[in-house]
Amino acid sequence: MAGLIRREDADWMADKSGAFAAALLDNSKGRIDVVQDVIKRVPAEIALRFFGLQCDDVDGFADWTIALSAMLFGDPYGKPAVRAVAVNAARRLGAVIDEALVRARQRAAAGRLQDDTLLARLVLAQGAHGLTDAEMRAMVTGMITGFVPTNMLAGTNMLEVLAQHPHGWDAAVTAARAGDSGTMRALVNNMVNGTTKG
Repeated sequence: MAGLIRREDADWMADKSGAFAAALLDNSKGRIDVVQDVIKRVPAEIALRFFGLQCDDVDGFADWTIALSAMLFGDPYGKPAVRAVAVNAARRLGAVIDEALVRARQRAAAGRLQDDTLLARLVLAQGAHGLTDAEMRAMVTGMITGFVPTNMLAGTNMLEVLAQHPHGWDAAVTAARAGDSGTMRALVNNMVNGTTKG
């Protein structure tokens, strides 16, 4: 199933991530919960669009992926409460994916399905590869469960790096108070590139 994920997808995600983060910072009026409102929200927004899903509750969507990830990777003892939350999350996420499959098939039947989302590409490849709906749902669930929480972890790790460098932290606080999103973007780029100085 070559071609499902393409190099230009990474470029699209980078562009969209930057645009979402910039819009959130620009509209924050100097106050923002960086973990909840940026680090959690941006990967969820990207995932919804890239996979071709629709969900009115973006924060809930992110929480479902976190619950699934917690059960798969963070619950070595199999706690019943963790499993119960994850099972509920899987049902909700499955419903969002199933609704997207229906929409994609309707567009395909009308000759209007483009291969601009991962789910659309799966639907277009379904016949040639003998994929069942359950297999497509499992593939998308697995990728989303990895995508949102992993990006959140990376983002919070970058925030921790910034907090460990007083000069960078002070610059971020000053920029946030001034509403200087350009400096904030430069600081994030420095963290990503490993050039943040103490």
